[in-house]
Formats: sequence, structure tokens, C-alpha cells
Amino acid sequence: IECQMLAMMAARAPADRGPQAEVNGGGRGKGKVDPRDPSRPGLHVTHLNPNPLGGGDLMQTKETIKAGVFQPGHRLPTMTLEEFAQIEVTEAQERARRQAEAPPGPRRIKQLEADGDEDDAALVEEAAYHDRGWDAFKDENPKGSGNRAHKRF
Repeated sequence: IECQMLAMMAARAPADRGPQAEVNGGGRGKGKVDPRDPSRPGLHVTHLNPNPLGGGDLMQTKETIKAGVFQPGHRLPTMTLEEFAQIEVTEAQERARRQAEAPPGPRRIKQLEADGDEDDAALVEEAAYHDRGWDAFKDENPKGSGNRAHKRF
């Protein structure tokens, strides 16, 4: 394909222009070379950012540059939307199943009173222990005392 493109460009270029042809003519720009001149040597890229330590991790050779010419500038999708939706549905069903099988956590006193279980001493003791822990946490961490980015004032 490249050879065909170069041949087509050579056929389109006027034959009377030499390597030292003036750009814009009329005496202005003397000594400038026409960038479209097919007889000019092309750009030769051997490497960019050479690694002075010789590691090669920062080197880009001519082949790697050529290989990336017609590649997209973004990452291409690795799965279809249907596959992604199926994975999401499967994970949601698994989460729902684990949540249904999980033992219930401790309820608060107000929840026990709303459910009518305030007469069960074990449940009341567990709820009181849970509420005391929450109250202690709230006392130690007042509202607005979160991550203040090391601001002391």
C-alpha cells in the first residue's frame, strides 16, 4: 500500500521542480526546499528518548512507531455489552444470595421496641452493647472531625 501511495504522489508532483526549488516563488524564500518534493529523503526515525543506561525500556524503535501508526488512540473494549451485563447480573444474584444467608446483625433498642422484642433479655443486652459502642464512637469522633487534610485550626 505504501509503494502505491508513493507512486501516486510521484505521478502528481510536477516534474520541473528540483530539490532546491523555491517555495512561493517570486524571489521570496530563496534557498528553501519544497517539502512536497519527492526527491527529498524522508524522515528517518530511529529512536525517541534513548535510554542512557542502555536499558531499552524508554527506547522506541522505528518498528514500534510503524506498528502504532494505524492503531486507535484509546483502549478497545474486551467484551460485548451483553457479556458485561451477564457478569453484572450474576454478581448481583450472588451478592443477594450471600446477603440472604448472612446472619442478622445486632439490632438497636429502638428496632427491638418497634419489632416487639424488648422482652427478650439476650437481645436487649446485645442491642445495649451495640448502642454503647456506637455512642462511644460518636463521642470520640464528633461531626466534622474527619479527614481535614492536616488542618489543626
